[in-house]
Amino acid sequence: MNARPFDQLTNTSRVALALLLAAVPACTDKDKQQQPATPPQEAELKPDDVLLVADGITIAWKDVRERVEALDAIAPEFSRKKKIQKVLSDYTIPILFARRDFAEQRNAQRDLATTLRNASGNVNELLQNANGRPFRRERISRGNVDLPVADFLFEPGNLGAVSPPIELPGGFMLAGCIDLTQTRVPMEDTCECVMVGFFTHDSQAEGQWELDLRTRLPRLVTYVHPDYRLAMPPWLQIP
Repeated sequence: MNARPFDQLTNTSRVALALLLAAVPACTDKDKQQQPATPPQEAELKPDDVLLVADGITIAWKDVRERVEALDAIAPEFSRKKKIQKVLSDYTIPILFARRDFAEQRNAQRDLATTLRNASGNVNELLQNANGRPFRRERISRGNVDLPVADFLFEPGNLGAVSPPIELPGGFMLAGCIDLTQTRVPMEDTCECVMVGFFTHDSQAEGQWELDLRTRLPRLVTYVHPDYRLAMPPWLQIP
């Protein structure tokens, strides 16, 4: 498959918290009066607790926990169910199905990413070694990149380092932060970064695959955790 073009290395549609916030309906005064003073207690989940089974693929709490807890740190005002919904729809579901549909291609791209990572001891070496790969160097905010990439880039302890291959729905990415500017609001932090992509499809092919997945998958849901039905992506059909 063709590598993604340079301008497809960032994907604001997946991670911008603006989308997460926009998905929450605005409350009217009447709604506020009807809401309880404190939100209802959400069921505690264990790592192997199953949230969703669709088309033979099982998704447990351990498959979404890391990404959900990352959202907890930057958007604590939103419910656990809303964050699970976001992570399932934009990250976990497409990755797990891509692993099944494109296992050979993903393994090859991961191996390439690992080789380049082993040859790059710091972010400057990553930039030097990225010749021939789709890469990008720019100043970004958290909302400009996929959540797991942002988790690495905006961690102060990672300044100057190179990430391990970060798995994304479209493949893998290496990332490094050259300069980090922190503010009182995490979503307003910025960093100058280098990102190198290892993708299995070009952006058009990936987009078509994800559209096809969302078309066929809704009818293939066989189980949803009874306490987390409202955490499911709205495009799924809940049995």
